Amino acid sequence: MLEYPKKIAWWCGTDALKLIKFPPSNLIWKVRIVLHRIFWRIFHRFFEHWGKSGLIISALREFGIERARLISNKDYLPDKVEKNLDPDYFFLLFYRPRSKSNQRYKDWVCGWDLYNTLCTQISKLDNVLCIVVEGNADMDSIYTKIDFYVRLNRWDGDPRMIIECEVNEIPYYYDRNCIPNINKASEMIKEKYEKKFNSIHSV
Repeated sequence: MLEYPKKIAWWCGTDALKLIKFPPSNLIWKVRIVLHRIFWRIFHRFFEHWGKSGLIISALREFGIERARLISNKDYLPDKVEKNLDPDYFFLLFYRPRSKSNQRYKDWVCGWDLYNTLCTQISKLDNVLCIVVEGNADMDSIYTKIDFYVRLNRWDGDPRMIIECEVNEIPYYYDRNCIPNINKASEMIKEKYEKKFNSIHSV
């Protein structure tokens, strides 16, 4: 049985930590990030920081939170699903989280504006179907038919869906420097698209 800390456990996900380290160019954001950094530097000494993932802990320590500790050292690793790809369609997967309070910000973080631009670039490809998930869907059933996953997030952390795609051998586009490139994503999609249908037609 895991023993939880007696003190208040206050920690931040890797996406928020990366946003603090690499803030947007907007002036308001720069001010908010500076204030947030000052708060963290002063008050983190009074709290125990606990996390269930080694990824979270390493990110906290990299940020300067030396007192970060693990509750469990087992990082998330999903089970592999049995693929059932549709030979007539090319399925693209996108992620768009929902927010009751600030959907505009969520859309900016997940690159929803870039998604619309990307769809325009690949509009000439036939039989392409896009699946947009909020994060609470039955992903095991969705992964069975996905041909390619596109993650256009800005200032992202260590995405769970990227790990799931790697386990399920689903090709994906994701920029770990948090600077999504629409042209590169489009080229990768077209490459995988041609590879799939060329192999089908050659049989």
